Amino acid sequence: MQPVSNNSNGPTQEPQNITPFRPIEQLRIRMADTKAESDYAFFQSLLLFGEAISKTVVSALVAAIKDDPERNRYRLTYKLVRADGIGEWAEALDDVLLGPASQQLAVSAALERRQLTEKVTSGAWQHEAVANLVKAIELLEIEYEEIPVKVDLRKWFHLFAHLRNKTRGHGAHLSAVFSPACEPMHSAIEQIVENFNLFRRSWAHLHRNLSGKYRVTTLGGDPAPFEKFRQSKSEHLPNGLYVVFDEPNRVELMSANEQFDFFFANGSFKSKDFEMLSYATGEKVRTGSADYLLPTGHLPESETQGLGKLDLKGKTFCNLPPERGSYIPRSELETELSDALKDDRRNIVTLVGRGGIGKTSLCLRVLNNICPTGEFDVIVWFSARDIDLLETGPKTVQPHVLTETDIAREFVDLVEPAERLTKGFKAQSYFESFLGKGQLGRSLLVFDNFETARNPQQLFKWIDTFLRPPNKALITTRFREFKGDYFIEVGGMTEAECDQLVQTTSFSLRISNLITPEYRQALYQESEGHPYVVKVLLGEVAKSKRLVAIERIVATRDDILTALFERTYASLSPTAQRVFLTLCSWTSAVSTVALEAILLRPENERMDVSSGIDELVRSSMVEVLQSEGDQQLFLNVPLVAAVFGKQKLKVSSLKSAVQVDAELLMLMGPTSRSDVRKGIEARVRRLFQGIAGKIEKGEGKLETYVPILESIARSYPAAWLTLAEMYEEQRWDEAAKNALEQYLQNAPGSHVTSFTWKKLADLCGKTDDALGEVSALIEAAQFPNVSFQFLSGVANRVNRVIKTRLRVDSSEKQVLVRRLAEVMAARADEAESGSDLSPLGWLFMHLGERDRARQFAEEGLRMEPNHQYCEQVLATLDSRRAD
Repeated sequence: MQPVSNNSNGPTQEPQNITPFRPIEQLRIRMADTKAESDYAFFQSLLLFGEAISKTVVSALVAAIKDDPERNRYRLTYKLVRADGIGEWAEALDDVLLGPASQQLAVSAALERRQLTEKVTSGAWQHEAVANLVKAIELLEIEYEEIPVKVDLRKWFHLFAHLRNKTRGHGAHLSAVFSPACEPMHSAIEQIVENFNLFRRSWAHLHRNLSGKYRVTTLGGDPAPFEKFRQSKSEHLPNGLYVVFDEPNRVELMSANEQFDFFFANGSFKSKDFEMLSYATGEKVRTGSADYLLPTGHLPESETQGLGKLDLKGKTFCNLPPERGSYIPRSELETELSDALKDDRRNIVTLVGRGGIGKTSLCLRVLNNICPTGEFDVIVWFSARDIDLLETGPKTVQPHVLTETDIAREFVDLVEPAERLTKGFKAQSYFESFLGKGQLGRSLLVFDNFETARNPQQLFKWIDTFLRPPNKALITTRFREFKGDYFIEVGGMTEAECDQLVQTTSFSLRISNLITPEYRQALYQESEGHPYVVKVLLGEVAKSKRLVAIERIVATRDDILTALFERTYASLSPTAQRVFLTLCSWTSAVSTVALEAILLRPENERMDVSSGIDELVRSSMVEVLQSEGDQQLFLNVPLVAAVFGKQKLKVSSLKSAVQVDAELLMLMGPTSRSDVRKGIEARVRRLFQGIAGKIEKGEGKLETYVPILESIARSYPAAWLTLAEMYEEQRWDEAAKNALEQYLQNAPGSHVTSFTWKKLADLCGKTDDALGEVSALIEAAQFPNVSFQFLSGVANRVNRVIKTRLRVDSSEKQVLVRRLAEVMAARADEAESGSDLSPLGWLFMHLGERDRARQFAEEGLRMEPNHQYCEQVLATLDSRRAD
């Protein structure tokens, strides 16, 4: 058989590493098993095989439909997740190939389209597949519409649905009837499996690990298109099954479990979930239906969609949509944006912030103020918005432009260039030329809700490639990937701005008498100055006609939480999602040091927590707070985002792991915004004490927690002191010594005390490290604030070690001892007794400096006649002289 290529240009050389399509191979195995069992079982497995073939073909081709304003892919998916019969899948195939959806089918699906729609005669494999299925139908004595001489492969899917419904679905045939029909039906299926190009395409299952890379499981075809996902962390696709048409396309109507049992949408649709069926094992599972609840009719236009024509406003032609509602001035942001747009060095300006934070309103206010100045000759507004955030709640709307083609056509419709009527005119080429030459004078192109475009990364690159001065672009987006030449962060309102918003909104809702100063303050704190959240909360107060607990309101408005956060959350890497869920599991500010350490505990999958935190900050899902004293960073999740995260956590597979992490974080105690200024020291100590308590109760061993504790200490050196205490309590003296050494190596010099060095000397003594003990003692003696009596005690201990365990027979040891001796000699006038000076005499004796040893022994005797140890120094000196 001639190999079939993955393009529309006909047969080509088949890749050497092509693999069979795994779902088909599984069904073949099941079919072979049942064939040996009985003809009845064989026929039933053929029915299942045929259903799986039908659903695979339709699922993949639906996945190959590009996003479009009419939402054709969603319309078909909406229908198929509800389909309880295989006939509806055959009807959907007609729509994909010949109906409204066919206009959006990927160009690279041309070969599959031709194989399915081309009318062929006897001898073509498509004709043989249909003919064999007809033969099976005739042998089963099922009535059917006679097929013409020329037939297309589409007919096979309708005939199969008819056969299935007359046998397994509604018929009651005897087993003997099935036997002669098995062979032609088997041939009909194998003709498609062996020849249809779809089953030679590149298929894979993608699962993004916490590392940011994907676990790629090749399911069929050439694995090369998916290789980049194994290494790159920049790719971002949802987990699931993919087939390549130009690029990997997610097959929403199919899924796979961890054992790679493949499931197909199977109807039984409910408001929360629908059924998925495995044709290989017969197992059924339920999957969430939230993505398929919106009606399929034509959606209304967004309130922020640009006008359909360019009108003169002031000195500028523009199609700006009208400003909505009462706008609360945000003077600092307005000035910054206005200055950036007027600055010739800023070619692409980006407004970034959370959904509903006021980016579009800010943008419209500034542009309306600019129009009368004549700063720009033309301002063209393009909207990709798919959700209007109304005060009554979020409403899904029709995005106006999604692709480069949409933008170019919209621009041509607005500008109406004369050449558009000429033959061969191409809107996209015209727009690209305009971006570079600026035929209309100084122009500003505004792209609102940029992140909802079909491929925003590609679109940004396109704009950046062709845009040239004097033209400029302004982008509003929730994501920071599109920074351009100037980047403006739109955060929550200031307290004064928020107070003005509360006052204006409560007056319009006629609830001013209900809003107390305390409630107004709570609104600001809990909403983080988020204008849309404030409006919705006040709307709920108006409904209830009383003040309602803010968290309770938020928890009941799933629609708002989804509108504000779902798209941003879905765009996060698995690591960022994991960090976010952990932060949301406990209502408290959390130290970044502790968070990173706990998430990196050995039981968790390895992840780059720091990158995850950075991603959350860039996405405005968390805010960073800094303590005043130790300058440590804390993360705080705003209330509304935290409620969203808690709801996500309820159904997350990570729930149990997050709970363990949260329990450890809770050992640090709750941290409010005001507590952050106090720093991390007390909280780290509380965490360590909490872990020590768990160990004491038998809830784990110290070695289990060591990676967490040491990770914290590496980021916050003072924790090494507490960790040393824990190790010593467990009689891990060597580990305690190493912990103290780590502290001394990494702590700021001003934090180190003589006591710490003295403690290290004690641990060196316990671990029989004589040189380490002497070194630590001598370091302890270098601090100017220690008493001379302390120095004398240190010298006395050093002398004992030298006498019993350490010979001063190397230049290194000589240097150590001399450091101590010189420090004491310089402060000898502070000595108060012979006991203070006798150890110094011994030190100089070890150094071989007999005259200085005699000097300090005699000085000690003058202070304290007959002092035993001073006399011993002199006696030893005299005996050595005699020798």
